[in-house]
Order: sequence, then C-alpha cells, then structure tokens
Amino acid sequence: MSHRLVISVLVGLLVVSNVGWWWGTRQGAVSGERAVEERVEVDGETAVVAKAPERGMDAILSDLNVERRRGDLMRLAGAMGASDPSGAWAQLKTITGMADRQGYVKALLSTWAQSDPQGALKACGELPPGELRATAFATAAGVWAEKAPAEAAAWVVTELSGSARATSVATVAEAWSKRDPVAAAEWALEHVGSPVGEVAIGKVMQYWANTDPHKGAGWADALPEGSFREAALGSMLTEWADQYPAEAAAWLDEHPRSGAMAAVVAGAWAELDPKAAAAWALKGGDAGVGLGTVVGAWAGAAPGEALGWIATLPDAGLRSELTSRALGVWAADDPGKALQYSAKLTQPGERGAAEEAIFGIWSNASPEGLARWIDQNRHLASADMARQHLVSAWTESQPVNAMATAGGIQNAEMRREMLEMVIRDWNEKDPGAVGVYLKRNPGMAGLLEQPQ
Repeated sequence: MSHRLVISVLVGLLVVSNVGWWWGTRQGAVSGERAVEERVEVDGETAVVAKAPERGMDAILSDLNVERRRGDLMRLAGAMGASDPSGAWAQLKTITGMADRQGYVKALLSTWAQSDPQGALKACGELPPGELRATAFATAAGVWAEKAPAEAAAWVVTELSGSARATSVATVAEAWSKRDPVAAAEWALEHVGSPVGEVAIGKVMQYWANTDPHKGAGWADALPEGSFREAALGSMLTEWADQYPAEAAAWLDEHPRSGAMAAVVAGAWAELDPKAAAAWALKGGDAGVGLGTVVGAWAGAAPGEALGWIATLPDAGLRSELTSRALGVWAADDPGKALQYSAKLTQPGERGAAEEAIFGIWSNASPEGLARWIDQNRHLASADMARQHLVSAWTESQPVNAMATAGGIQNAEMRREMLEMVIRDWNEKDPGAVGVYLKRNPGMAGLLEQPQ
C-alpha cells in the first residue's frame, strides 16, 4: 500500500471518528437524552410538542449542566402541558432557580393555553406578584390570542393590572397583528389615552413595519392629530428606519412631519450611514432636531469625521451649534482630545461655545479629572470657565471643594457670584457648617468682602 493511500485511509478514519464524536456531543449538549418531537391532539388540532425526557424531575434538577437541565425542564413542561397540565403546574414548587422556573412556566403555558386558556390563566393568578407572574400571564394570554384575540384582549384589560397587564397587552397585540393588524390597531385605538393603547399600538406598528410599512404608516398618518398619532408613527418609523432608513425617509419626505419624527429616522439612519442621514436632515430643513441627532450619533462613533463634515457647512450659526454638540459628545469619551480640537477653532464665538459644551460634560462625567486639568492649566483664559462648571457640579455634593474652586476664579465678579451661590446652597442644607468653614478659612471670607 502506498504512503499516499495509507495517509488517505487514516484521514478518512479520523474524519469519521470526529464526526461521530461531534454528533454525540451535540446531541448530549442539547438534551442530555434524545431530543424527540411528537404530535399530539390539542383542542381538535394537531400540535408538535417535545417528547418528555426519559428521566424524571428529580434527576433533571440534580443535573449541574445548566443548558441540559433547562432544556429537559422545558421539554417536560411542554409534554405534560398537553397531557397533565395541572400535574405539571404542581411540580413548579420543586424548581427553585428563577431562570429554570421562567423557562418551565413558559413551556408549560405555551401548550396548556392552547387547549384550556382559562385554566392556564387561573393558574397564573396563583403565583405571587412579580416578574414570573407577569411572564406567565403574558405567555398564556398570547397563546390564547392566536386563536381568539378579541376575547383574550378583553380579558387582559378587564382582569389584569400593573406590569402583568402591560406585558400581556404586548403579547396579545403581537399575536393579533399576525392574524389581522387592522383589527389589532383598531383595538389599540379604543384605548387612546391609556397605557394599554400605547403598548398595543407600538406592537401593531412594529409588525406592520416588518410586513407592510407603507400600509401601516398610511393607517397611522390618517389618525387625528394628537399624542396617539405621534406614538403610532413614532413606533412605525423607528422600526422601519432600523431596517430601511432611506425608505422611511422617502415616505417622511412626502408627508407632514414633526422634528421628533425626523429625529427618529435620522438617528436610525445615522447608525448605518451618518453622512447620508446628515445630508437628508439638512436638505429637509431639520437642522434643529434631526441633524442634531445625526451629529450626536456620528460623533459618538467617529468624532473627527463628524467634525470634518460640520466644518464644510456654510452657515456659521449652524456650524457653531453642531460643533459644540459633537465636541460635547466627544468630551464624554475623551475630554482632553475634544479640548485640543476646540483650540483649533478660529471663527468668532465657536471656540467659546465649544469649550462651554466640553466643560459642561466633563464637570459632570469626571469632576476630579477636570480639577486636575485646571490645576495644570490654571493660567489659561479658559480655566475660569472650567472652574465655573466645576463649582456647579460640586456645589451640592462637595461644597468644600466647590468653595475652594470658586475661590480660584480669576475674574472677581464671577468669583464672588459663584462663592455666593455655593454659600446659599450650603446654608439651606447645613447653615452651621458654613460659619465654621468661613472661620477656619478667613481668606475665603475676605474674598467675599472684596468690592466688585
């Protein structure tokens, strides 16, 4: 036998061996036993459910493999939900892990509610208030709504409250939308002015945005002016623009739009193509809101690129406004580099406005970092502006540091104004402490006595 043939045979055996090992490992990782499905009759209809694992509840719960344990719990719940839902529900008390309980309950109710939604919902009411109870109601109600959405919707609105109602309204609206989005939207319209209507219309619009966005947008656009119309269009455009921003923008170009709508589309578009989004917002006259949203997103991802585009704008006022916005966003991530860029600005007013934005963000994001910068650059003209922002940031939480920073302001009028502001605020919280501080720091008291 040739060397080439020997090598080929060995490689073939190795491949077969590895494939067999991988398949056995994959099967075990998924279920621990064999993941087998079976068909059962549920309410006169055939449903496909997972066959119960061969081991019982005690053996499943003692398994330390999280994925395998959880998978078997869900298969057991799904199978028993078709044959003995009450028995399966009784076993819930033996499951202690929250994630295990969530998966078990959802799998059980997904099957149980197909044949006996009222029984499943009654069982949900036995759970204590909290996340599991809300999830249980939402699961059962959503399954019911797949067959009888109007009945499920009426029950949810009448019988539930709080987070349980909110989550159940969402699952019912989602299921109803798949059957008849117009009817689901009209149900939401019946609840204008309530959280039910807002949650429901959001789900309906999300469905329409992924199936027939023009129809959904047209339905929402025909609504009377008001907050419900804005919410419907906002949900539609948000979902639509996340997938096809240019289409959503084209639709918006042909219809009356608010700044908020433009901001929704522009913001989503900016995540994919900020330059195209900025050009659209600028062309549409949405510089105030839409363009600002684009610049904020753009500067968060590529501040230098965003600022380079802004620098090409001919309108000095708009350029200054957007430069400040971009640098403010940049300052949240790297205030030092943002400040270096602002030092290169030459147009009147642009640098000052940019530094205001940077110091405003920096003083709240990292006051100690700004304090170090001031200490290293105390003689710069912009240092007083930085001190002013730092004083405002520290006044409530660190009045002693605020006083020391205010005392370092070079402009006498600004210094006195900031010192008085800190003292007023400090006096309201702890008047005795102010007097003690001024006695221990006579120099600070002297600054207050100096004529303006």
